[in-house]
Amino acid sequence: MMDFTKISYEILAIDDSMRYVEIIGENGELLLNKMKQGKHSVRAQRKEELLSLDLYNTKQIEKKFNKTLGKVAFTHVSRTKVHQLVWYHNDLIFYCTCEGHVDNNKILEISSRVEAILGMGKPIELRDFFEIPN
Repeated sequence: MMDFTKISYEILAIDDSMRYVEIIGENGELLLNKMKQGKHSVRAQRKEELLSLDLYNTKQIEKKFNKTLGKVAFTHVSRTKVHQLVWYHNDLIFYCTCEGHVDNNKILEISSRVEAILGMGKPIELRDFFEIPN
């Protein structure tokens, strides 16, 4: 069983630019949401339940292409005020935001660190570049 509170704090601690974490269950229900202390919501007018439903519906639509394109593991939407990052893992949706000024290299670093926190490490395949003599 995942400790959602611990996971959310670990994600928010990745970098000063991290703002918000939301975890959504397999049926689209909001399991946990946490705003980083000292940050304000850029979408205060929007209810979290509506966002959870939007993310769940997006996941259902993306599933239609799993057979031909493979499963979606991570999505990134870059906006002027905020970056939206979404991972699908163990039938859950992990959604977080970070400041809009963050560059793409930092987004990749954040993504790798979140995937490590979630235990989504991809196996590394080493290619045979040379043969080791006997």
